[in-house]
Amino acid sequence: MILAELFIVAYFVSGGVEFLLAGISFRYRDSAASWWFVVLTTLSGLWALFVGVATLGYAPWITTTATAAGLVLSSALPVVWVLFVGEYLGLRLTQRTTVVAGLCSVPIVTIAAVLTNPVFEVAWTDVSVVSRQGLSIATFSFTPWILVQYLYTNLVFLGGIVVILGSVRNYEHIYERQAVAMLLGALIPLAAGAVAFTDVPPIEGLEYIPMVLGLSGLCFAYALFESRFLEVDPSHRRIGEEKVIEGFEDGVVVVDKRGCVLSLNGQAAALFDVDQRTAFGKPLEAVVPDFPHRELGHTNYVGNDGRRYDVVRSAFEDRHGRRIGESFVFRDVTLREVQRQRLEVLNRALRHNVRNEMNVVTGYAELIAEDAETSERSRTFATQIHEASTRLVSLSKKARTVETVLTEDDAAVTDVSIRTVAEESAQTVRTQYEDVDVTVTVSPEISVKTDRQILSAVLDELVENAVVHHSDGDVPQVVIRATIDTTTESRELVIEVEDNGDGIPEGERHVIDSGTEDDLRHGSGVGLWLVRWGMTILGGDITFDEPAEGALVRLRIPLGADAHTRGGVREEHTVANQEYF
Repeated sequence: MILAELFIVAYFVSGGVEFLLAGISFRYRDSAASWWFVVLTTLSGLWALFVGVATLGYAPWITTTATAAGLVLSSALPVVWVLFVGEYLGLRLTQRTTVVAGLCSVPIVTIAAVLTNPVFEVAWTDVSVVSRQGLSIATFSFTPWILVQYLYTNLVFLGGIVVILGSVRNYEHIYERQAVAMLLGALIPLAAGAVAFTDVPPIEGLEYIPMVLGLSGLCFAYALFESRFLEVDPSHRRIGEEKVIEGFEDGVVVVDKRGCVLSLNGQAAALFDVDQRTAFGKPLEAVVPDFPHRELGHTNYVGNDGRRYDVVRSAFEDRHGRRIGESFVFRDVTLREVQRQRLEVLNRALRHNVRNEMNVVTGYAELIAEDAETSERSRTFATQIHEASTRLVSLSKKARTVETVLTEDDAAVTDVSIRTVAEESAQTVRTQYEDVDVTVTVSPEISVKTDRQILSAVLDELVENAVVHHSDGDVPQVVIRATIDTTTESRELVIEVEDNGDGIPEGERHVIDSGTEDDLRHGSGVGLWLVRWGMTILGGDITFDEPAEGALVRLRIPLGADAHTRGGVREEHTVANQEYF
């Protein structure tokens, strides 16, 4: 009798705990998952109370009616459980009509069978009430359909557990604690249900699941209070990610490791003229026609409408580092490509014409200056014309250097002797200009891995700039120094170019430091822009110092893991150089 009384108390305590949880969770009713949790706990509480009332033995008809009501509730509970889990984890099962209809199909038939059993006897053919250890127990002669319902109930319930296990695997630590608590709360009823199939159940024919629903509720209570079960909702994360992706102006396609589409946003659906729902599960080739299969990184794609797209292909991994899929971001670069082509054509045409025409002007200016019949005043004008045209030809050559060196597609990182590069830059200005003093103070042992072409172009420009911007009368003196700085977190190559010239005007330095030009603040040429772009591509920086006289330009280029060349910044400078020439 004591055991029977304990069982009765367990039924009513379980029901009370479930109702208490339903009341508490009702405070969080602003989310769909909270509503389903309220339904879940309410139905669980009713089931426990009905079975508890049935065992009290007030009358046979009460026992049979309460037990039948418990059968109805138990058939609906697994479906509510799965829908709750789906909403809580952001799977949005309730928005999929076919899924909901499929889940509800068997329970609806069972409920109808129970309600109409007095007429059709689809659920059971006979029922009797027996007393065992003081408890009234209704024994039914169930039809095969109830067996189907029983198997279906367990499969659906296990399906919810599998979904929870997936969340333990995929979500962050705070969600793991919630999921483990939910998992334990789900396993307790399964374990209780298995007791009925043992050889020696405590009381034959008694329903054990309703009496342990309180323990299951305590697990949910832990998740509710300790892990902020309904406040920290994993579905918010999933929905937030979906909203962010959906808000992209770019098309986004996500595929699994087999290359089948998992999701795509509205922009991608419009781009490829597909329906977001029907595209799910299809191979990428079926959704994105003629897509070029390349390695991870950037590639180009031309749509059926002729528009051009820059495609970024990235792999993503699970928390264990296993590659589970890829994402593709399609950015419409049609307008940018048209602008680039237009500027490229104009750039080449103007540069070619300027160089050719200025060579003609330079030649005629020399002839005028050398003509014996030319007056001294005209000779002065001719000299000025010659100098101006020479500067324009030099500007055209620098533009050519920028286009050919800074916009190369392939990086050329090699072992570079800094002394050799410095000597070459020094020899170049010695050949081009008379009366210049260029000193190279670089140890022959300094050799680094970098892009030789870019470094040479940058150093050539700095040394030439130091010689050209120099007052008449004094001999231009330039010193090139290089060291390896090991005092920073990463080793850096430091190159200094110091001269005794007029210094670099503040306006020029401001434009280079800020990286922008306008009508009020602009540089006088492209030389320092070439230096700035080159250093950015090399991953370094440039600073200007003002010694007692002249100028000191310092280049710092990181070595090792922090160094980078071209990739990731090349495109920026491809566009930038077009804007200035």
